[in-house]
Amino acid sequence: MAEENTTVIDDALSWVKKKGYSKIKASGIEDLESPSSFMLKEEAISLSPEITAVRNGRKSYFDIASKEEDKKILISKWKLMEQLARIKNGNFFIFVPFGLKAFTERICKKHNINAQLVSL
Repeated sequence: MAEENTTVIDDALSWVKKKGYSKIKASGIEDLESPSSFMLKEEAISLSPEITAVRNGRKSYFDIASKEEDKKILISKWKLMEQLARIKNGNFFIFVPFGLKAFTERICKKHNINAQLVSL
């Protein structure tokens, strides 16, 4: 599973670079700084996007869809990333690995999360 995860994040990073983003930060990548984390006080959980990057002075947030995360935490994380992107005049993208598109669309629609889905 770890190798599959590395491939997904590598594909996501390639997409971000190809779209012209700079100041890229990514979780778990040796050569890159990790994005900032945010605390969810009521749960005492730290949330952070997989990738953050800037294009045209606007900061965007990127996450990777996963059924393995606790659904409540996943929804909180995506709502937070969407709000942060809006504040920074950026966008929120969710990279969707094969087989998770319907799951991701259902969560975004049900919880009114405005994200651009990118199939990997």
